[in-house]
Amino acid sequence: MGNHHPKPFIPFMQFRDMKRLPVFLLVAIILIPSVISFADTTYGAGLRAAPPGDSIGPTVKEWTLLVYMCNDNSVTLPADKDIEEMESAEADANIIVLYDGNGTADSRLFSIENGKEIDLTAPFFSTEINTGSPFQLTDFVVWGMENYPSRHVWVDLWGHGNGWSGGFRDIHPSDILTPSEMGKAFQDIYEKTDRKVNILTFDACRMGAMSVLYELQGKVDYVLSSEKDVPEEGLPYTEILNNLSPSPEKASQTIVDKYVRWASRNSDYSVTYSSANMSRFPEFLHEFNSYMALATSLLPYRYSNIWDARNRTEKYEAPSMYDLRHFIKNMRSVDYLLDGTGKELMEEYNRTFFEMHYSNPVPQNGIRAKNAGGMSIYFPVQTFWDYTSQNFYKETEWGPFLAAMEKRYSPGSREMSVNYTIERHEMGTGAISLSIDAGNDTEGLSAIAYLIHDGEVTDKTAGFPNMSIQPEGPGNYSVLVYLWKNNSLYNEKDLKVEVTAILRLYGLVHTTSGKTLVSGITITNPETGNKTVVVSNESGYAVSLDMPSFCNMGDRLEISTSIGGREVVQTITVSHYIIRSNFIVIDGYNTTNSSGQEGGQNSYLVMTLGSLNIIATGLIAIELMRRRK
Repeated sequence: MGNHHPKPFIPFMQFRDMKRLPVFLLVAIILIPSVISFADTTYGAGLRAAPPGDSIGPTVKEWTLLVYMCNDNSVTLPADKDIEEMESAEADANIIVLYDGNGTADSRLFSIENGKEIDLTAPFFSTEINTGSPFQLTDFVVWGMENYPSRHVWVDLWGHGNGWSGGFRDIHPSDILTPSEMGKAFQDIYEKTDRKVNILTFDACRMGAMSVLYELQGKVDYVLSSEKDVPEEGLPYTEILNNLSPSPEKASQTIVDKYVRWASRNSDYSVTYSSANMSRFPEFLHEFNSYMALATSLLPYRYSNIWDARNRTEKYEAPSMYDLRHFIKNMRSVDYLLDGTGKELMEEYNRTFFEMHYSNPVPQNGIRAKNAGGMSIYFPVQTFWDYTSQNFYKETEWGPFLAAMEKRYSPGSREMSVNYTIERHEMGTGAISLSIDAGNDTEGLSAIAYLIHDGEVTDKTAGFPNMSIQPEGPGNYSVLVYLWKNNSLYNEKDLKVEVTAILRLYGLVHTTSGKTLVSGITITNPETGNKTVVVSNESGYAVSLDMPSFCNMGDRLEISTSIGGREVVQTITVSHYIIRSNFIVIDGYNTTNSSGQEGGQNSYLVMTLGSLNIIATGLIAIELMRRRK
């Protein structure tokens, strides 16, 4: 970083009439000694404080980006990478960073100018700050807005998030920003500066939650967040800053677009990101409250249907956090009254939120985002006490709705154990057979089971005490089993099931005229490095591959053979029905006529691949996930 000497402060004026120049020179002569004295006493050694006159310069920048980097956590994030991206940007913006690492006395305040970091000082700053304090956030943003004036302000909250419970934990001391504290911070910022922050981004996991958004209404113009986990690389700052529009609305959409497009090219995970237009949020909230009040009134008649809508709704990494737009869509089929009002709510939702998502076909954590709408809502079986203290729960119709749902749930009033096995089939993946034991008194009991894979319900069945449910292939599944009596939910269990399978490949190597050849066949999974070699003889070849240890659904496999110095490679993608008719042809395979073999210079080597069968072989692991008391 080095020492950076303060620049002398020279007042700047725009002269519309050059006749005023002598007056200005006189004023300047009088003022310069006192200004220099101010600079000498204000700046610390090697630090630049940035009083208002020094930062304004001849022009006011279009944007000021204030980055609140919370890295004082047990699991640190790659902050250096994001800072380097900001340094590489060429944007008409002031970039100010307040950083706190997971050590002690390692906090920093600096600006990024011409690709370099310049250390700063400020009245609120110390070498060990508490990023979990709303007062720290308020002081930083107010100071930044006052000392780095611009036409628009973008605040970036950077770190770990966890939805409705808050985020940006600081372990020195142990503190966290709750949604209500975020709301207080931005309210104080608004009151102290008499202007709203134009854009607030959460470069953090799971902060796209209604409980968070509710606290920010009236205090920020646009709130950008993800309802899913965010890859540790976070936002692509260089791309965003280089394309930042002077319009806050367009800029917010650019941030969403650049992040999701970056993830589609680089991330092993599914991602979703949305921009909430907070000027529309009151209208959306009005429609939402009317809709939930109607749903609550229908509970005596549609309780089980509402549970069904909930269980068909896409959810992500956070427990009991469901996509709001997908839930509204599923609720419309519960009752014709909810269908009509749901249409109005959906229209207001689409006017309020700009959302993009990328659903990775083979995500590293197994969670897709096919139905992402940009905002999540907490819908548990039982509501925890700390959620009932949230303002969103207390002040909207979501609280009464959850309370009414919970009244019809009797946790533990009927013991239930679930045993299950996987039936083996010669074709397909096999079925999971469920057997429910709920004691001797079974009158009026019924059960519903949902099979969930990649965050989606892939099968559903009902019955008692025996049911059968069909997985779509090998992989990790959740089986949600609900026990009912007289339209009341008596108990629930979340079972974790891992299904294995065998991938069978078979085929034959021969010439175009049908002459069978003996050859080695190599099957490689480039993504994992797994490889196996078999021999194809006069009868062909057959190989069985374990799934998912050798490969999984969506993986590419390379099947190759080599004869006469020529190699032939066929690439396939593992799915239920991979192959119809595949031929690998090698030009110019030279056989020897004198030995009685077929061919000559114009012959071909053809490798034919057979069909793919997937056969379930059993259960690797079963884990019973117990509900928190």
